[in-house]
Amino acid sequence: MLKRAAKEWFHWNNEKTERVKNETHKNTTTVVIALLTLNVLLLAYVAFFKHDTIRLETMKVGGVENFKFVQLLYNSDTYRTQQTQAIQQVLASMNQALNQ
Repeated sequence: MLKRAAKEWFHWNNEKTERVKNETHKNTTTVVIALLTLNVLLLAYVAFFKHDTIRLETMKVGGVENFKFVQLLYNSDTYRTQQTQAIQQVLASMNQALNQ
């Protein structure tokens, strides 16, 4: 009798364990598929809007040649230094106005 009860419990426990494993596998698969889908959608979104933004900026400056010049300007050390100085002057005048 005790052997039979132990055998039944063992069988029941194995079935339960298998069900949990199957459910976990299904859940993991669902999560992975959802993450992959989200990743693809985000990549498409970024690729589309980045291309659109670059096209818009190119049109603003008057064409591809001018856009290349603008990129050179923005990447130059002189321009960066001038912009840094201008920002520091604005911040200094704002602090001075606040302290008075």
